[in-house]
Amino acid sequence: MDLIEPTADAGPSLPVPEAAPPRAPLQERLAQLLNAANEHEAAGRYDEAEALLAQILAIAPEFPAALHLSGIIAFRRGRATEAIAKIERSIALNPEQALFYRNVCEIYRRAGRYDDALAAGRRAIQLDPNDARALVNLSVLHFHRLELDDAIACAEKALALDRDMPGAHFGIAEAALLRGDFHAAGRNTNGASGSAAPRLLCRPPTSRNGMASRCRPAPRCS
Repeated sequence: MDLIEPTADAGPSLPVPEAAPPRAPLQERLAQLLNAANEHEAAGRYDEAEALLAQILAIAPEFPAALHLSGIIAFRRGRATEAIAKIERSIALNPEQALFYRNVCEIYRRAGRYDDALAAGRRAIQLDPNDARALVNLSVLHFHRLELDDAIACAEKALALDRDMPGAHFGIAEAALLRGDFHAAGRNTNGASGSAAPRLLCRPPTSRNGMASRCRPAPRCS
């Protein structure tokens, strides 16, 4: 399951003066370019997507959705520092967009910035409590922080919203395995079977004896 999702309702693209028409010609053109860039990104044509985004940002350098997509592509191409800077800028410009926090949560996690990831993941859930993908991202983060009960709690919340969310089943299964709950692990592995989703990306750190170093007793997802 790809935990990064570049497109969703990213809010207003550019501020519109009250007296302006709903869609000025420049905004329409920028929207067309952004849609085309999204299509190129989805198809893996990153050169083409970045070329279009460069055009957009040359005209409107503070276009949050374009900065966000540019950051996603930078991340996919291995430029994590650039990706974080661009998505952080998109958040500064549009701080109420849950998708931006959801994606930067996952990028922070992969960069090893777990505290920043936790803050971003929590903000994503505050803005959109019904975002099952954000809950899965938070579950994976808790798993890597060895907060296994919290990982399971977040995954269960995701499944309550979307029973066909394989990443949530895998999250519960891996956390249960690490905790030694083989019954729960098997049940959730079966729940995820038949899907095209891969396993979670990697195992979390362990203590010297190979077991989880800590596990908080009170499960929560926040």
